[in-house]
Amino acid sequence: MDIQTELEEKLLEKRIILLNKEVDKDGPVQEKICASLEYLNSISNEEITLKIDSDGGNHYLGNIIIDHIRQSPSPVHGIGTGYVSSMAFNILQSCHKTSAFGLSRLMFHPYRINDLSIWNDNFDGIVKSLKDDFHFFLERLSEKSGQSFIDLTTWAKQERVFYGYEAKELGFIDHLIEKQ
Repeated sequence: MDIQTELEEKLLEKRIILLNKEVDKDGPVQEKICASLEYLNSISNEEITLKIDSDGGNHYLGNIIIDHIRQSPSPVHGIGTGYVSSMAFNILQSCHKTSAFGLSRLMFHPYRINDLSIWNDNFDGIVKSLKDDFHFFLERLSEKSGQSFIDLTTWAKQERVFYGYEAKELGFIDHLIEKQ
């Protein structure tokens, strides 16, 4: 057993799940996160901690994780521990409680479309769907944070990075984790 697998198993015993890789179609990250949530929910309804240090990844697979978090009978506490960007930021926002380290970096941006051909018969539909989904995400983030939709849109287009302490001030996270 490699050290990463051993670490993940020990943390799972403490109801902690790591999201420390990109969520992509070629890896088992989404399946592992969702299976871990289901497993822990089958044991009890105690809080689950999801520690996030990820560049994000695939929009569709990330949304599957988000659905599992939202449907979790156990509250999920998302903690940004490093770089939380793109879909990883969206996943953090779906958690019931959110925290980050002061120097963690958080970033969100408009969705990108990889490997989509303009010759795809449903190209316009796919683009519209992604725009609508991102618009919905920004509306939810605006409601949660109290930031204006216009500011959020501007920051997303700029791909602005927020340190954890800035994210707390702006209402993107509930708690700032500082050294005790």
